[in-house]
Amino acid sequence: MITSDATSAAEQTQRPLVETHHDGGIAYIVLCNPPVNALTLDLRRTLLSNLQIAQDDPNVKVICLRGEGARFSTGLPAAEMSQLKAGTLEAAPTLVELCRTIEESSKPVVAALRGSVFEGGLALALAAHYRICGPKTRLGAPEITFGMVPGGGVTQRLPRLVGAAVALEMMLSGKSVAGKHTKLLGLCDDVVDMRNSRNVAAFCQKLINETSPPRRTCDVAAGLSDGAAYMATLAQHRERADKSHINASRLIVDCVEAALLLPFEAGVFREDSARLDVLESSQIRAMRHAFFAERRAARPVGLNLSQARPVSAIGIAGVSSMALAVAAVALDHGFEVVVFASDADQVALAQSKIVRSYDQAAQQGNITPNMRDKILARFSGACELQSLSKCDLVIDATSGSTERRAQILLRIEEFVSKDTVLATLSDRGFEQMARDLSHPERFLGLHFFAPAQTVKVVELACTEGLSDVALATAHAVAHKMGKVPVCVLAHDGLIANTLQTAAWDAVDVLLLMGVAPSRIDHAMEKYGMPIGPCANMDLLGLEHFSGVAVTVLNDAGRAGRGGSGGFYDYVLTDKGPQRQDDRAALALIDTVREDAGIDRVTMSEVQITDRIILAQANAGARLLQSGLARRPLDIDAIMLLAKGFPRWQGGPMLAADVMRPLVVQKKLREFAAEAPDIWEPAQIWAELIKNGDDLEQLNIV
Repeated sequence: MITSDATSAAEQTQRPLVETHHDGGIAYIVLCNPPVNALTLDLRRTLLSNLQIAQDDPNVKVICLRGEGARFSTGLPAAEMSQLKAGTLEAAPTLVELCRTIEESSKPVVAALRGSVFEGGLALALAAHYRICGPKTRLGAPEITFGMVPGGGVTQRLPRLVGAAVALEMMLSGKSVAGKHTKLLGLCDDVVDMRNSRNVAAFCQKLINETSPPRRTCDVAAGLSDGAAYMATLAQHRERADKSHINASRLIVDCVEAALLLPFEAGVFREDSARLDVLESSQIRAMRHAFFAERRAARPVGLNLSQARPVSAIGIAGVSSMALAVAAVALDHGFEVVVFASDADQVALAQSKIVRSYDQAAQQGNITPNMRDKILARFSGACELQSLSKCDLVIDATSGSTERRAQILLRIEEFVSKDTVLATLSDRGFEQMARDLSHPERFLGLHFFAPAQTVKVVELACTEGLSDVALATAHAVAHKMGKVPVCVLAHDGLIANTLQTAAWDAVDVLLLMGVAPSRIDHAMEKYGMPIGPCANMDLLGLEHFSGVAVTVLNDAGRAGRGGSGGFYDYVLTDKGPQRQDDRAALALIDTVREDAGIDRVTMSEVQITDRIILAQANAGARLLQSGLARRPLDIDAIMLLAKGFPRWQGGPMLAADVMRPLVVQKKLREFAAEAPDIWEPAQIWAELIKNGDDLEQLNIV
C-alpha cells in the first residue's frame, strides 16, 4: 500500500525499509517491508542509496541482496501501479533504474532468493550478477494475469538466461518456477537450504576467494545462441498470442523478439513502451479488477476467520458425480472422507470409482503409488449413518428434491456431534432444509461448480442465523481445498445461477426476435466467452432449460449435441461432436416467432452483447439492492471463476461500470420494452447516478 512521504518518514525512524550489515567483506542489503517486501517508492530510494554506499565502501567485496522474512519481494505495490496515469510509469527511481544500478555495479551482486520472487522482485534478481535460491522458492512473472507486461528488463534478461521457450512460457502463462528446477534452467547458479544463512555466506565468500568478477546478465548470450530455434519459438508463441484477447500477450512476444534483434538498452526501451501501451488500454482496468476481486472476495467482511474449528474428517451423503468429485477434492487436500449412501451397492460402486481414479492417476505418473495408497487410506464408504459420527463437516450431496434433502439432513443431525457443521451442495431450498434442524445455526450451503476439481470458486450460502463459527469453519475448509470461498446470503440460485439464468432469458428473447443462434454465439465468443450460450445449452442438454425457443426445439426432438442436435446440427469426429449450421433450429423458432406476430430484428454484435451482459449486470444490481449480494466484486469474482466470464472484461458489474451507470440505465430502459422482467432497471442505477457514484463505490465496505 502506498503511503505519504510524511508517514513513510515517520515509519522509517522506527524501522528502515532497507537495512545493511557487513560481515567479512560482504555487504548484506536486506529489504525490510513485510509481509511481501513490496518495492514502494521509499524503499526504492533507500535501496538505491544503500547500493551506492556499498559500492563506495572499499571494504566491501561482494554485495548480497536479500529479503526479510519468508519472501524476497513480490515487486511494485499494487496501490502505486493502480494510480499510474496514462503515459507514465512508476516514479523515479524506476524499476529499470534500480536494476541498471545493480547490474552496472563494479562489485559482484548476489541475489539470495527465498519464498516468493515475483514481478519486480524477479527483475531485481535477474539484474544481479549471481543468484542462489532455496528448493521451494518460487520465481515468476505473473504480470499477464492482470494484463501487464513485465518491467525492469525482465523481458530482456530472462530470455538471455533461459532462452525464448522457457521465458515465454513463464511470462505468457504467469506460472512460477520452483527453485529446485532453476539451476537446470540456467536461472540460478545454485540451490541451497536458505534457512541456513551460512550457505549464503559460503557462496558469497567463494566469490571473494576466487575474485569472481561481476557477470552482467545483459551480456549473457546463452539463451540467444541458436537464433533459428529462437525465431521458430517466437513464431509459435506469436500465433497463439495473436488469437489471445489479452493485449499484453502480443506485446510480450514483441519484447522477447527485441531481446534477440536489438541492443539490450533498446530492448528495455521497447519493454517500457509496451508497458505504456498496456497502461493506456481499457483492458488493464478490467484485469486488475479481476485480479483483486478474486482475492478480496475470499476475505469476508466482518468475519473473524480464527474462529474456525479444526476439520479433519468430511462426510458426504450421496454418490452422484458431483458428490464423488467433491470427495476427490477433499482427499487431494488432506481430508479424511466418508461417502455415505443407504444402498450398499451404490456405496461399493462409488468406492470403485474413487479407487479407479487414483489408480489411473498413479499409472499416468500424476501421483506416486505411495501417495495413492496414503490418499485411499483416508477414504471409506458406508451405508450406515453412524459412520458419519466422526465427521467434523457433513455435506448433503444427494440429487433428490428439497424435501428429500431436508429429511436426510434431519437424520444426519441425529448421529453427529453438536459441533459438526452441516452443509448442502444445492443452490436452493435453504430455508426449508434448515427449518426442522435442531441446530440450524450450523447449517449453510457449499455450492461447488462442475468440474469441482478445476473450478476454483465455492459459494458459501449464509443461512439465517448461521453462526460465525460454522461459517468460519466452512470457509477454512473451502480455502484448504484450494477454492476461493465467497460468502453469499442464502437464496434460490445464489449469485452464479441467478445471473446465468438472466443471460439464458436474454438469449431466449433474442432468439424470438429472430437473431440466429450462430450470430448470438459468435458475438459472445468474440466478447470473450469460452463458448456461446446456444452451443453451451446444447452441450448441457436442452432438457435442463425452460425458455420458449428451447421448448420448441425439445418438442421437435432436438435435445442438444446428441441425436438430432439442438440449436445446431452436429457431426461426429475423432475430436467429438462438432457443431455445424443452425438452419434447422432457426426454422423451428421462426415458425413460433411468425405465429406470435413478432417481426425479425437485425442486430449488431454490440447490441447482442449489450443485452446479454446488461441482463446479468441488472440481475446483479437487483441482488445488491435487496442485500442478497454484499459487494459488486463478489459477483464479478464468482462469474469470472465459475462461469467463464472473460478476465479482460472484468465481470458483468465492472463491465457496467466501464459503460457508466447513466448509459446502463438508458440502455436498460430501451431493452425493457422487449422484456421488462429482464431489463427493467434496478433502482440502484438511479441512486448511483443521483450520487455521482459507480458500482466500485459499493466495494468500499
